[in-house]
Amino acid sequence: MSLIKHILIIFSVRTQVVKMFIVVVIIFAVCWLPYHVYFIYTYHDREITKKPYIQHVFLGFYWLAMSNSMFNPLIYYWMNARFETGMELSVGHSRQSNRQSLVATLPITYTLK
Repeated sequence: MSLIKHILIIFSVRTQVVKMFIVVVIIFAVCWLPYHVYFIYTYHDREITKKPYIQHVFLGFYWLAMSNSMFNPLIYYWMNARFETGMELSVGHSRQSNRQSLVATLPITYTLK
């Protein structure tokens, strides 16, 4: 492989990593910002904590913040081919071979149309 091709491959991989990192940071900010803004706001306006709906608002923000940990594997699966391959190997199937593996596990009396 020539040096120029090698440099182009490295540049392409680094570009993909930077894009994935930006998406992860944006999702992190979207998930955690409302949670922190809630606490800053309630620190300055204590009367809002006496409103009847504020517990629901807090639980919504809390749920959104905690859901951030769910999004990271989805982002990695979507944006990283090596992670996708590893995930498919660990789960035991891939998108392309799903139909063939399903046919292989069915009893002989059943067929797919």
